[in-house]
Amino acid sequence: MMKKIKKIHLIIFLLFLTISSLDSINFQKVKPNLNCKFKPGYYIETIHFGENTLVIHVEITEELINFHRVIDQLYVKNKLVWTGDCEFEMVTLEITDPILLDSDWIGKRTNYKAVAIDNNIYNYIKIEKNATSQTLKFQGKSFPH
Repeated sequence: MMKKIKKIHLIIFLLFLTISSLDSINFQKVKPNLNCKFKPGYYIETIHFGENTLVIHVEITEELINFHRVIDQLYVKNKLVWTGDCEFEMVTLEITDPILLDSDWIGKRTNYKAVAIDNNIYNYIKIEKNATSQTLKFQGKSFPH
């Protein structure tokens, strides 16, 4: 009888250990380092080309990054997928900006890495050879019109 009780205790202990181990495994999406995760809200991205400067309004939620050249008229809507520690992928869902039609398309996947975060300024870089760093400056919870 004691042997059966010891076996039952051993089985319960092993079952508890197995459940604890499975609980610690993350079966969901990759969780980003909270220091790298974008705050939901609105950002400004300034792009310099030649003597010109282009200001892009960027709207970020938990699942989307939308780049507006002209708010609600010319924009690119992207799905945000965290793929690793401080790394994320943007998948183009919708594009209405004609100057990007040659370089972007629905379904395009582009991988990025956050390289520096200083207070409300996020620097990230496209994961490819010779890519330049891009900067997003947090503006708050409402569109900065």
